[in-house]
Amino acid sequence: MTPSLITDSFGLIAVLLVVPAFIFAGNRIPFIHRIFNVIPPLVFAYFIPTLLSHFNIIPRSAPVYSAIKTYILPASLLLLTLAVDIKGILRLGPKAGIMFLSGTLGVVIGGPLSLWLFQSHLPADIWKGMAALSGSWIGGGANFIAIGKSVGATDAMLGMIVVVDVVVAYTWTGILLFMAARSKSFDERTGADTTAIESLQKKVESFQRSTSRVPETTDWMILLAVAAAGSFFAYRLGEWLPPLGAIISHSTWRVIVITTLGVGLSFTRWKNLEGIGASKL
Repeated sequence: MTPSLITDSFGLIAVLLVVPAFIFAGNRIPFIHRIFNVIPPLVFAYFIPTLLSHFNIIPRSAPVYSAIKTYILPASLLLLTLAVDIKGILRLGPKAGIMFLSGTLGVVIGGPLSLWLFQSHLPADIWKGMAALSGSWIGGGANFIAIGKSVGATDAMLGMIVVVDVVVAYTWTGILLFMAARSKSFDERTGADTTAIESLQKKVESFQRSTSRVPETTDWMILLAVAAAGSFFAYRLGEWLPPLGAIISHSTWRVIVITTLGVGLSFTRWKNLEGIGASKL
C-alpha cells in the first residue's frame, strides 16, 4: 500500500482544521452558500477527508483520530449543552412535552421497525448507523456523531448514513417549511395557543443579549479549561462504569456522563459562558 503524504499527528490535525475552515469560509460566498442550502456542510466535512484519504494524502486511520473522538467530542458536547434551558422547556407545558416526546418516540420506534422490515437487504451492523441517524433526528449533528461513535459505527458507515440523513431530512424539511409559512393560518383554524413558545423565544433572545460580549483571553482559557476538565472527568468515569450489553459501552457512558454534566451546569452561573460563544466553539 502506498504510504500517505501526511502521517504525523500535527500535520493531520492541521488538515482536519483546514478542511472545516474552508467549508465555513466558503459559506460566506453566495454561490457556495446556495449549494450549502441544498447540501449541508456536514456532508462535505465527511466527503472531503474521504477524498483526501482515497488519494493517500492522509491515512484512513491514525492514533490522533481516536484521540480526537475520545476527548474532543465529549468536550464539544459539554459546551453545546451548557445553555440548555430545561426550566424554559418545562414552562412550555404538557402539550409541548407530549409533542417533543411523540416525535422522539416515532424516531426511536421507526428505526427498529424499518430494520425489521428490510433486514434481509441490509448488512448486519446497519443498526449502528441507524442509531446515529436516530440521534441526528432527535438531537442534531453533534448527537449524530456522539451516538454513532458510542455504538462503534465505522466512518464508512457514518458517511453512508449522512447521505440518507440529508435526502430524507431535507425532503421532510421542505414539507415543514411549506407548512411553517402557513403556521398562523393553521393556528387560527385549530385554536392553538402559542403564547408559551413565543415567551420562551423572547426569553432566549433576552438571555443572549444580556450575556453576549466580546470574549477576552481569560474567557477563552476558561472555556477551554471547562471543556477539557469535563471531557477528562467523563472519560475516567466512563471507563470506570461497567458496560451493559452491546449498546452501553464505555464510550456510551462517556457521552451520557458529559451531557448530564453539561445539563447540570446549565442550572448554574456557568450557563453564562454561552455569552462568550461556548456553543460556537
